[in-house]
Amino acid sequence: MALQSHGLYKKGNRYIRKVSLWSKIKNYPIDQWINLNENINIVDWDQLSETTALRLGIALNVLFWFLSLVRKALRSSSIYNEDHFFKSNFRELERKKLKEYGKLAPSSSSEWSWATYTCESVATFLFLSLFIFSIINAIRVLTTTKTYKFMYHDKLKNEKLFQKQNQVSKKLPRLIQRLLRMEPNDPWTLQYWNPNRFFLRLMVLFSPIHSLIIALNGVTLNILLTVVIMTFFLYTLTTKFEDRVDQKELILKEVAHEYDAKFVIPNTTRDYKEVAIDSTDKFNPNSVEVFPKAQKTKVFLIHDSKGNLTDIDSPSKLPSSWLKSTFKPR
Repeated sequence: MALQSHGLYKKGNRYIRKVSLWSKIKNYPIDQWINLNENINIVDWDQLSETTALRLGIALNVLFWFLSLVRKALRSSSIYNEDHFFKSNFRELERKKLKEYGKLAPSSSSEWSWATYTCESVATFLFLSLFIFSIINAIRVLTTTKTYKFMYHDKLKNEKLFQKQNQVSKKLPRLIQRLLRMEPNDPWTLQYWNPNRFFLRLMVLFSPIHSLIIALNGVTLNILLTVVIMTFFLYTLTTKFEDRVDQKELILKEVAHEYDAKFVIPNTTRDYKEVAIDSTDKFNPNSVEVFPKAQKTKVFLIHDSKGNLTDIDSPSKLPSSWLKSTFKPR
């Protein structure tokens, strides 16, 4: 019964988990969302940012320009020859006059207006979809962060970049702030901006600013040159900054490799033994006895939230000079 309560049924030597149909239906949306996130995470976005992001950004800009032209042309044809003073549409009056004299087919005008309305609706839908996509992509890029905790730091140099993990809002009254004030052992947290390179370059090439400039000012040669120059400048600046970050990471990796090879590995791989030398024994003078290692070599250390060393076996604090003497040659 205990196994059946967890959905497990024994069949021979195997246990089979059965899920009810209602559970499958209820969990279907979240399962699809998890599957979509897994498929997104396994994609090599850095490689796609080098090859696909530029082409896709240019294609989206061209498509947005084309849709703007189509919407403008269809709207101008629908309000052709409209008199704003008398609020009369002379095109509609001309159509009725031709229809009255039998010079207009009865279905041609309605079919043309229906086709115009359909094309304008489709173009407007695609136009708004691209604009919303640019906004969502920009929000995704600007809000993608990773959280890092800095332990046992009382004061930091650049405190503007950090914040306490249990930071209390300053808008609360002082009494509530005192009750909910930060503990001294609360770690500092750093919100590290870590955007996806593919979506970052896509935002640079097709951002909400591009969409607003085109939507508000129309399609002209001056606007086209402005958008092209702005896009080229932002794309070049982003590429240069990404190259700078990559080069800095390579330098730091090389420094860490040199430090490990010349200091950490030589000092943490030494084999020590307890040796006793005695020259006073008359039966066995000048003897050297080697004993098995009596104490464990403490290479990996444990700290508390304040940065004090603690023993692995007992919670007593170790002296601050013990760490320095650990790596001294013996």
